Amino acid sequence: MDDINDFIKRMYEAFLHAEKPCLSEMTPHRCKECDEIRDKFHPYDKQSLPGELVGNYGDALPLLSPKALRYYFPRFIEYGLFNQNRIVFDNCLFHLAPEINDDEQYWKERINIFQSKEKEILREYLLIRRTMDDSGFDEPYIAMGLKIWS
Repeated sequence: MDDINDFIKRMYEAFLHAEKPCLSEMTPHRCKECDEIRDKFHPYDKQSLPGELVGNYGDALPLLSPKALRYYFPRFIEYGLFNQNRIVFDNCLFHLAPEINDDEQYWKERINIFQSKEKEILREYLLIRRTMDDSGFDEPYIAMGLKIWS
């Protein structure tokens, strides 16, 4: 557990310069679901986003703008590591190992917004995922993610 705590600390340090998006930058799409996520998340800084919101909106990552994804992603990773919530846990991995051919521009924007120190910590996260119980099922995604973030 100390290794995970150390990783979380270093992760937030790596993401220190990720700027909080303004309200209008939270989600690029206007619909009831996106507006709800925008309104629920925006009052919180990345580290203070309540676990209840992360757990309840564990499938929200695809709806966040690239800027909001970069800002809040560390909190989703932290929550997933400590709670093993499959929705959050799986969506974190999905966002690090997408099938880019599905919507190449969407994924390029999401990947390119991360800085090199942030990409390094995301690779480290994938390596941590590789050591976790039941990681065999996730191995193809972990391997793909390591290629993408290298």
